[in-house]
Amino acid sequence: MPAHSKDDKIPGSIFNLTNKNDVWDNGLYISGFLHDVPADFLVDSGSTCTVISNKLFTKISPKERPVIKQSSRVFKNVNNQSLKVYGSTKITVSLEGTSFSHEAFVADIMPDAIIGQDFLLKYANKIDLKKLQLITYFGNIPCWIGGETKMICNVKPVRSTTVPPKSRVWLPVNIPSSEKLAPLGIIEPCLNQLHQKSIFFSAGIIDLRDNSTTKCIDFMNLGNEPVTLYPNSCIGTCESYYETVLGQCGAITTEIKDEAVLPYHLQDLYERSIVHLTEKQKADLKSLLIKYQDIFSKSSQDIGQTNAVQHRINTGAASPIRQPPRRLPFGKREIEKEEIQKMLKKGVIEPSSSPWSSCIVLVNKRDGTTRFCVDYRKLNRCNYKRCLSSSTC
Repeated sequence: MPAHSKDDKIPGSIFNLTNKNDVWDNGLYISGFLHDVPADFLVDSGSTCTVISNKLFTKISPKERPVIKQSSRVFKNVNNQSLKVYGSTKITVSLEGTSFSHEAFVADIMPDAIIGQDFLLKYANKIDLKKLQLITYFGNIPCWIGGETKMICNVKPVRSTTVPPKSRVWLPVNIPSSEKLAPLGIIEPCLNQLHQKSIFFSAGIIDLRDNSTTKCIDFMNLGNEPVTLYPNSCIGTCESYYETVLGQCGAITTEIKDEAVLPYHLQDLYERSIVHLTEKQKADLKSLLIKYQDIFSKSSQDIGQTNAVQHRINTGAASPIRQPPRRLPFGKREIEKEEIQKMLKKGVIEPSSSPWSSCIVLVNKRDGTTRFCVDYRKLNRCNYKRCLSSSTC
């Protein structure tokens, strides 16, 4: 959306894509705050400047609202109709906990705000459309595809769940940002990822507005080994569904069947613990294990993870440290390959093209297995460490 002064012959255009309900639709968005007001920012690399809607600007509290300076810029929409421009001002945008101070124009536009080229050139490194992230110099900011008709949401497990081999379970799932979709959604599996692990679930229609119960999918493990699913892993996608006449659907439900089934990974612990227990004690132990099943490790690869925070290593102005791989004995080279493939398959690691690299160290454990380690000593030397002050009584 280029912007021009009155002396320019060609006015700018704002492209307005809508769905059949005439709702502002489609585009790459970032959720954040304009001063103290929540907003959805449209990322538009075709716009030469950053624009804030007057409707959003007036929601800023009077004490926080900046002063608008008059401007000679002219904006026109796709129908060549002039848009009212109120002027420019200095704004504070908060994205993923990072505040950005930037000059923006206030105009009558349909989205909350538009992040333009000026903002991207100043703060952004690149836009990763594959991972839906805006890569900035201060960290990675997650994005989402906006609009009912084009938006695709990820389907993620609610908690860590181990699916036994040759079995099926009702898997509780979360669908982040599903409130931006239509009332009905169609859920489909990520076939490329799931087929590698011999796991699958059928596509189906789901009521996205029903928040009274947890949404579940009928998940199947067709392989010969148990498979662990983690809360941050994407197992499928969800899109808006507009058909009024629905056909057969047998894969999606919004009800959890409470059958008090002891999880697969706790069965051995349960059998070893009930040898000298009474029937009542056995039942109590089983209920206790089922209630707190999430705190038990499900396998040697179940190291747990969290999406509550994003870890950052602050190396300041240090040059990237790239250590060449250490030579391993022939007997350990195959073990190294096997350990890497295991972690790739479990989602513990992922391929990287980072200029930083550290050496692998294989350590033999007492039970004869191998512990895969990384020597980060050189990286730690250039890492800025946060020192938290401790109060004394």
